Amino acid sequence: MSVTNQTLPDVFAFSEGGSIALEAGTYSLTVESAQERVSFMQTFDITRDQHGLALAEALAAILAQAIDAMREDLIKGHLPKTLKLAKPTVRSNPLN
Repeated sequence: MSVTNQTLPDVFAFSEGGSIALEAGTYSLTVESAQERVSFMQTFDITRDQHGLALAEALAAILAQAIDAMREDLIKGHLPKTLKLAKPTVRSNPLN
């Protein structure tokens, strides 16, 4: 059972500009990937049924890619202790 109509690429975690929507009932979990981070957005439930299993497996695959990429960086000596990320840009609401 698939939880998304998108196939998870072999290299998704920490790739530039990737975005996948995983359906979770009436909601969806958006996973965005950039060079320095993988972001999970929305609140969702993993239910104890076939759909929940498919969602959990999709999340596990994304996390496994992230872990593998970071371990490889650590072995090569390229994984910083902490990463200094740019602060989010705050924009005024054009509707106000």
